[in-house]
Amino acid sequence: MIKTSIIIPVYNTAEYLRECLDSVLNQTQKEIEIILIDDGSDDGSLEICREYADRYPFITLLQQDHLYQGTARNRGLEIARGRYIYFMDSDDWITPGLLEKCYDKCEERGLDFVIFDAHGFVYDENDHELVIPEDIYDRLPMGIEDRNYTGPEFWNTFYNRHGVLYVCWLHYIRKEFLLDNHLFYEEKTYFEDNDWILRMYLNAENLYFIPEQLHMHRWRRGSNMLGGFTVGLLEGCFRMHDVLLRIWKENADPEKRKMIRDVIRLNIQRFRRLREVKPVPAYTEPLAGFCEYLKALIRDSRVTDDLFDFHVQTAGEIIGATEDWHDSRFGSGLEKEIRDAVGKHYLLGVSGRRVAIYGTGIVSERFLQHYQKTAGEIRAEVVFLNTDEPAEKEFHGYPVICVRDAAGWRPDCVLIASTKYGEEMWETVRQFMGDDMLCRMIR
Repeated sequence: MIKTSIIIPVYNTAEYLRECLDSVLNQTQKEIEIILIDDGSDDGSLEICREYADRYPFITLLQQDHLYQGTARNRGLEIARGRYIYFMDSDDWITPGLLEKCYDKCEERGLDFVIFDAHGFVYDENDHELVIPEDIYDRLPMGIEDRNYTGPEFWNTFYNRHGVLYVCWLHYIRKEFLLDNHLFYEEKTYFEDNDWILRMYLNAENLYFIPEQLHMHRWRRGSNMLGGFTVGLLEGCFRMHDVLLRIWKENADPEKRKMIRDVIRLNIQRFRRLREVKPVPAYTEPLAGFCEYLKALIRDSRVTDDLFDFHVQTAGEIIGATEDWHDSRFGSGLEKEIRDAVGKHYLLGVSGRRVAIYGTGIVSERFLQHYQKTAGEIRAEVVFLNTDEPAEKEFHGYPVICVRDAAGWRPDCVLIASTKYGEEMWETVRQFMGDDMLCRMIR
């Protein structure tokens, strides 16, 4: 019986490949197969793969054009015969007991997958500019309990403490779990780990954390994520935006939507890296098309559309990152169109409308800052609502009233500003203003 299939995409890592493969061959678990997928290497990596495949009958070598890691991993998963799957990068190495420890824990506890930690190290010790936090892959101080978790439970408990890491090589996974949930990677794109990790946790009923650094991860300047921003990475952001919005629409459960929101926000923040590049056609042409798509999404959104905020945030990041590009398709032109759409959507930009914002905390404060940045002037009549009688009668220059008194004022729309108590606040609005009151959540 093959206990573990180790799937390793290989692309121009000849300098590190032997160390990687030898670390797998030195595992205490021997019931393994190794699937190497050369992704169009031109540095001698393919010859090393052939050498190892000729020497060891349990090593299978596949070849493909340069189609990126997601495509390679899918090809490996399609032919894997092991009970468990371990995806590994070809410039890393693993400690001798990794596979056996993970296999035993999965069998003992009936897991969909097990997670563990890594030790990151800089390849060139003289590269003083490449500074990596020593504890980036160390989750031991988080107090993760010695028990099984569901995926959503683990994510929503530890994500904001850096407890969820978007890398496949910190997960040892039951193959049936992957196949049953159609957990294949997005192909021919960057950031393929992001939605794949998310979908794994969305579907996991039993996972467990082994508090050991079993993987050795090599940080090197030539890797994709440490290199400069490229057109390929930009187009990966576009692709992931669509993928994540699709996942959002497929999952209505509030706990799962918290998870999806985290990954959408991560992807939106990547657009800030546009500041690193010059506005040449390779960037401006595809970005202009994406902005037209965004504007259509914003224009067609309904007031109750939860995705609207994500569209606006994405547009805001692009506006901020391209403000010095001096290109007619970006900057002030795009900013004006986005501002008009945002103002109409929230009704705050429409004169004569009445808008109540429920909450006088940090969420409301951030919303005001965000609105002024992306939409500009507030033209509507605005009040802020408190659940109880407010101690302060003003919030950033606007009146504050108790929610039970707002019914007589009769707003056109109530914006609920809370990350924790939104549902309870929504029920309070319905209690005092009726079920037909137009509400939308701000988080």
